[in-house]
Amino acid sequence: MDIFDHSKSLIENIYLISGPIIALLGFVAFSQLRLSKKVIELTSKRQAAELSAKQIEIYCNVIIPSQSKLSDGLIESKLEDVNINGLRQFTTQELLKKMNTGEILERSKFISEKVTPILEVLNSMEAFSTYFTKGVADEEIAFSSIGSTFCYSVNTYSFIYCILRDEKDEVLPFSNTIKLYEVWNSKLQTKKIKKELKQKTEELRKVEVEKINILGTK
Repeated sequence: MDIFDHSKSLIENIYLISGPIIALLGFVAFSQLRLSKKVIELTSKRQAAELSAKQIEIYCNVIIPSQSKLSDGLIESKLEDVNINGLRQFTTQELLKKMNTGEILERSKFISEKVTPILEVLNSMEAFSTYFTKGVADEEIAFSSIGSTFCYSVNTYSFIYCILRDEKDEVLPFSNTIKLYEVWNSKLQTKKIKKELKQKTEELRKVEVEKINILGTK
């Protein structure tokens, strides 16, 4: 088959041939673009997983030991028992709704006395959290490993966070820590509810419901 039409001019023949060629080149370019996007996604996921593993290691080997040192002071000041439920923003204003001013001032003495070790722990947790709230590291990988202990620590320091976070401030400190806590605590609550629901469903299956028949029907 002759693709060159001798009845038409050279320019007309080139125009007719160019259509399929452009379409083919477009398909090749599109395929290359999809492949490049896939490679970038796989590379990003691998890097995020590697960074997540690194942050887990830092949390276990650096942050937890510093938390342990701080725990002694918390116990002495009876702050380890101040686990304030129902907090959403962890602010001073929320704290005032749950505790009286005298109790707050009494317990706040510990913060002024131990400000250096407290900030060491909270700053390290904030740096850790930033990797995940900004999407640099894979938070799902980290959650499966240290989600529970992270949320437990934030709850333990809930009083301290509230004292240091005032709603009137233009920028609230430790915002990444609180954001990651919200995400991970929701996951923990979901897992807990699902587990309880499964247990209740199994209990329900074991319950035998007896029916009393009406006289004369059997």
